[in-house]
This record gives sequence, C-alpha cells and structure tokens, in this order.
Amino acid sequence: MDTREAVAFRIRQLCAARKITPNGLANLSAVPQATIKSILNDESKNPGVVTIKKLCDGLEITLGEFFSTPEFDTLEQARAFVPPACLGRDVTEEPGWSMGAYWEKTRMHQ
Repeated sequence: MDTREAVAFRIRQLCAARKITPNGLANLSAVPQATIKSILNDESKNPGVVTIKKLCDGLEITLGEFFSTPEFDTLEQARAFVPPACLGRDVTEEPGWSMGAYWEKTRMHQ
C-alpha cells in the first residue's frame, strides 16, 4: 500500500465508521465532492495536507488521529533521488551542487 492508497483507505474507513457517504463528508468538511472522489479513485497524485485537514475538521478528528493507524505506520520511506550511473559521480553529494546546476553546466558544454 502506498501513501495515496492509505489516505483513501482511511477516508473510507472513517466514513464507514460514521455511516456517511463521501458526499456527506464533502458537506461536513467543505471539500468539493470531486476532490474527495479523485482521492478515493486514486486520481489525485498527492492529496494535500490542507485538504486532509479540512476532512479531519469535518470528521471532528485531529490530523494525528487521521494518520495514527497501522496502514500509515507500515508505509515504506520514500526513496531519495539516486542519479544514474552514467553521471559518473553522485553530484548531489557535492556541496553547492544540485541536479539543476548539473544540467545547466552540462547543457552549456554541448
């Protein structure tokens, strides 16, 4: 389960516990029904914390209560960007370097 799936699962779980529909949650939280639908149908790539906070306010729970579940506790850490081997060295470990700086520098030499 990834983070988006865990968020959708938790929203469904909370709606079921309160015997409300996603449309009912939209009314309680002032979050558009289309936004909730996109989260539940895995169309939203990154449900924002502000949106989740509004949902929590409508459900009368805290953000801590929303995220305090085994599903969130067992999520894997997001992995940091690892440059491809073709770069020859890890430019992100060198002070003052960023991928943007690397691409700017290499683009000038083409």
